[in-house]
Amino acid sequence: MSPPDFQVPRPSRVLVVDDTDSVRSLFRKILTAEGYEVATAIDGADALKAVRMHRPDVILLDVAMPVMDGLEACRRLKKDQDTRHIPVVLVTAQSELADRIRGIEAGADEFLANEPPTYNLGLAPGSP
Repeated sequence: MSPPDFQVPRPSRVLVVDDTDSVRSLFRKILTAEGYEVATAIDGADALKAVRMHRPDVILLDVAMPVMDGLEACRRLKKDQDTRHIPVVLVTAQSELADRIRGIEAGADEFLANEPPTYNLGLAPGSP
């Protein structure tokens, strides 16, 4: 009797789309440490190509990018029968309600604030 044929599931694949190298590197470092496979793209147009090549399970998509911004890339992904099912998380420093509404209208599934962290170091303003 032969042993059962088990397939090891592949790690979830995340596509990180941002025009800033350091942001892409940070997301890659954090996500790979958590066991995810990570692919990257530098703008919305590059993201559309990367989605076809890497078949991600989720897309982290910056909003403000050259060539094609994240909102337009999201619209195109959600209009395409082959990619509309992939969750798109817009990564943005824009936290106004109007910005979120534009993201929802583009088809975004979720939002992730891309704001610098604030730390309470217990120091008074002007302290050395």
